[in-house]
Order: sequence, then C-alpha cells, then structure tokens
Amino acid sequence: MPLRKWCSNSQDIMEQMGRREGDTLFTLEIGDGEIVKSLGLEWKPLLDQFFFTLSSTLQPKCLTKRVILSDLNKIFDPLGFLTPVLIKGKIFLQQMWAEKIDWDKPLPIAMQTKWSAFYQSLGQLKVLEIPRKVIPSLSRDIEVHGFCDASEEAYGACIYVRSIDVNGIWSSRLLCSKTRVAPLKGTTIPRLELNGALLLAELANKVSDSWGFQLGSCQLWTDSIVVLSWINSQQTRLKSYVLNRISQILELTDANQWHHVRTADNPADVISRGISAKELLVADLWWHLPRWMSDQKSQWNASEVQLIKDEEIPEQRAVKLALVTSLPLTKLFDAFSNWHKLVRSVTWLLRFIKYMKLKKTIEYPKHLLVSELQGAKVAVIKWVQRESFHEEIKSLESNKELLRRSKIKNLQPFIKDGLIHVGGRLEYSNISEQQKHPLVLPASHRITRLIFEDRHRELLHCGPQALLAEIRRMYWPLRGRIMARSVTSRCVQCVKARPKFLLPLMAPLPKDRVQCSRPFGIAGVDFAGPIVIRSGIRRVTGIKAWIAVFVCFSTRAVHLEAVEDLTSAAFVACLRRFMSRRGKCKRIYSDNGTNFVGAQKELTAYMEKLINEWKEKESNGDSTPLQLLILEGFGRML
Repeated sequence: MPLRKWCSNSQDIMEQMGRREGDTLFTLEIGDGEIVKSLGLEWKPLLDQFFFTLSSTLQPKCLTKRVILSDLNKIFDPLGFLTPVLIKGKIFLQQMWAEKIDWDKPLPIAMQTKWSAFYQSLGQLKVLEIPRKVIPSLSRDIEVHGFCDASEEAYGACIYVRSIDVNGIWSSRLLCSKTRVAPLKGTTIPRLELNGALLLAELANKVSDSWGFQLGSCQLWTDSIVVLSWINSQQTRLKSYVLNRISQILELTDANQWHHVRTADNPADVISRGISAKELLVADLWWHLPRWMSDQKSQWNASEVQLIKDEEIPEQRAVKLALVTSLPLTKLFDAFSNWHKLVRSVTWLLRFIKYMKLKKTIEYPKHLLVSELQGAKVAVIKWVQRESFHEEIKSLESNKELLRRSKIKNLQPFIKDGLIHVGGRLEYSNISEQQKHPLVLPASHRITRLIFEDRHRELLHCGPQALLAEIRRMYWPLRGRIMARSVTSRCVQCVKARPKFLLPLMAPLPKDRVQCSRPFGIAGVDFAGPIVIRSGIRRVTGIKAWIAVFVCFSTRAVHLEAVEDLTSAAFVACLRRFMSRRGKCKRIYSDNGTNFVGAQKELTAYMEKLINEWKEKESNGDSTPLQLLILEGFGRML
C-alpha cells in the first residue's frame, strides 16, 4: 500500500521525504494558516498546536436518544483534553438510560433545552489552543505524575509530564486523561475513589508502555485517605470488592508511589464533577497542575496525612470467632481426600500443641520438617488402630491372649511404641524392619483408603497386585486385596485409560444373504493375491497370478479359480470356468474393480449384439426365441 499525503512541521524531515514524480499529493505543503484535520481534531503544524472545531447541527424538534448519542460521539478527543466538559454529556446520556427512553422517541422539553444549551456551549472550544509538546524544551529531568478523583456521578484519572528547562524552571503540561461515569446502582464514595485509582494505574501502565519508561518512577496522587489506607493495609482482611481492585492496583504499581493531595490542588477533581466549556478555557489547574509543583520538591506543600488504622479501615470482613471443642479425629479425617494434605494438617496441629505446651520458648522454622511429618503419620496410624482395635490393644498391653473373634489373631501381633505390628517368621531376614513387622491397618477405613489412593498415584496408577505389594512393604491392611481392587476400579484416570466402547446396532442382512437359493445362484467375487505359480521345473521362473474367490451367498461355499492377470479378458475366462463347474449365476456382487466393470461392459455389449441379430432374423421370418439365441450366444462366449 503506497503511503502519501505526508505532512510534518519539520522542514528537514520534509526535505528528506522528497517528492514522487506524477504524485502531487505525496507530500503536503502547509502554509502559515493552514491546518490538518483528523475526525474533528485539528492541528496547525507551524504553530504545533491542537484545535477543536464543532459544527452545531442540532434540530431541537427531533432530539432523540439516538441523535444525542451521535452528536456526543462526533467529538474526537483521543487524549482526553476535553473530558471535564464531555463528562457532563455522558452523565446526561446516563440519565436518559435511567429514564428508559426509547431510541427514537422525542425527549421531554426540559431535557431538550438542557442538551441544546450544553451542545451550543461547546462552540466556545474553538478558541482553545493546546500545545502538542508536553516537554517544551530539552530536559534531562522528566517526571510523570498521575491524579485521580471520584464523585457520585463520575470518576477519572489524568497524567501530567513535569520537566525542567536550561534555566532551572519547572513546567508541567497535561498528557492524557480518561473518565467514566459512576454505575447506576448506588455505591459509596470510597469505592468510586478506588475505581478511580484503578483507572489511574491502568492509564499510567499504558503511558509507560508507549513512552518506554519504568512505571515505578511515576508518582500517583489521590485525595482519598481511605484508598491510601486500603493500599497500605493488610489485604486479606478486606472484602472481595475492595480486595480484587487493590490487588490489581498493586500488580501494576507499588504502594510507595501513592501520595495524598488536597482536593483543591487535585486537577482530577474537574473530571469527576465536570465544568463548562467557558471554565475549561481558563482552568489553569487542569492544564498545568498546582503552582506549588512548579518549585523544587523540597519546597512542595504536599499534605502529610495520617492513614487510618487497620482495625478502623472500612470494607473489612467481619471476624467470626469460633469456639474450639474436643472433636474426634474422624471429623478431621473426613475433611480431607488426600493423604499428604491430611498429614501436613496434623503436623501443623501437633506443632501448635507443642508450641503451647512449651509456653512459646522455641522458635520453629517456617517450613515443616521431615521428622515432624513422620511423627504426624505415626500419630494418625496410632489413632486409627486405637479406634479400630481397642480390645486387642488392651489385651496385648496386659499380656493376655486375644479373643477368638479378633480379626488380627492369626497375624501374631505385638505392640511396639504404642503401635500394633505384625509378627511372623522373618526375624532373621535381611529386609528392613518395616517389611519384617508392618503396621496393621483396619479394613474399609478412610485412612486405609487414603493411603492406598496416595500410593496408587505415586506408582503412576498401577494395578491392584502391584499396589498391594507396595503397600505391604510398610503396612498390613486387612482384606487388602479388596481395597486394592476398589481403589483401582474407582480411579477416574484408570477408568478413562481403558474405556468400554459401545457396539453399534447392525443393520439387517440383505435379502440375498438370508433367503435360500441354489448354490452359487447368487455369489460374490473378489481377488486375492498376488501369488507366484511355479511349474516345478528347475530354472523356470515362476509366474505371478491371482486367486478369484467366489462365495455363495446362501450356503457360504467358496470356489477358488487361478487368474493369470487383472484384465477383463482374464476375468471373463475365469468366469467361464467357474460357471462351467458351478452353473450360471443369477446375480454376482463385486467391489466394482476395473476388471469387473470391464467384464460387465463386454458382456453387455455382447448381449446387445445378440438382441440386434435376433431382431434381424425376426424381420426375415426366423421365429427363433430370443432367450434361446442369448443362451446359445453366451454358451459360445463362456
């Protein structure tokens, strides 16, 4: 796409662009008073200033919501120079939405008068001159400042660039701004101020990406002490609405970048409240920041405020006190579906109990130790055994014989360190102590299932036999085979890995397949091969051939014929040998191979030839029947 109509206020750039022969509009020659327009935004290259020209085309008699929306969007202000004025039009449009007025229904007289006065006042903006350069002269010290504010009707943010010239004089100019109307549903002013702060953080992030500077060097200002307290508070205690927006703000900016400014010195205040076009022309605060920001930072009179204490900050979740009671550990076991998470939770509880017993005299590391995790596993197994084998533990501790109905009597159990171990005859083996005397686990217990499921995942979803063998290296679960099969059969990933496919319903067989007929009266044919046929004589090369397979549809009998090649003539010869042995077929089915199609065409042409001969004989007085003539002809052919 060839680009043309180049324009610049730099004569050096225009000279380097040159001219293209045959295209007089390749570069534009701009005079002193000429301007360049873009969707209503005007630029005078020689003065390097922006202008706005609005055409008043209002017709009060046909003012509708559609017309007002069209007129409001005719103003092209991408950088937000006119947002203090245009926000009034957006608020007026929102009021029409609240009144639920149809798109093409004329507005009430009062609303038409109000909008006409507002739109006519926009004509005063034609005398507004906005410098394009936000940095008037070359400067090594450039600062970016952002301000935000909110009211009951709207909230917004604006960005300014502050620079110093060679004479040491600071100057600041408006770079861009953005505004939004407040939601129709009522909300609090602190929440609107928070939305304005989030809008400022997002706008500053876009400016930093465009200009290529670090967002952390940008200074952000707000006149809301509540918002500053939220940014510097403990976020976990805030409500979801505030917490989500504070998190987004701190993802883009840092809490140290936010400062407090008085409302009277906040240029974003005119965005949230709106001003008229006449007031915008003389709004020095909007175009150049407060005067005290033109001095050195040491001379600034920025307000120092005391942030709200954490316990007094609004929008905090209510703290619900819980009464701790003694509950059985089975309630805790039911709350977890993962063995590792359960062990870690019990570890934290045991550390807390130990911490309280020792009266806070020991400093613990931030992370859990391996020894603590092992101790938590032992505590859980001990609780499970005392819950399931209460009578057995009493008998073993008192050195009495177990009852006959005990489920672990045949395991020769013994107690060591408060845990029930399996006895046996492996005392002198070279395996580990855990394998010699594994811990007993009850059948169908939740902890037993959690251990099986955890080991099943560690072994990459092994089968029930491998799972049970691995579990028995440390534990001896009662009815372990049943538990292993249950865990593997209930595993979702294992079920997905071996799906059972549903067989589709088969259609009824063709009529020729299920009705009785003469053998090979209805047959199917296909070729198999190739094969090599040898004569049995030495040094004679074998011949490649194929096998024609004829299958009877009624009796499923098979007839095989050797075929020398795949031509139509070879198949016709094969068909002749087949029919001479089995008789002529009523119908023959094939897969429409080229040799089958060629044979059909050859037989069809021969039959047409016979019919023509019969017609000639009949015209000459010969009364030979057609069927007899065809049979004789096919007999000669086949």
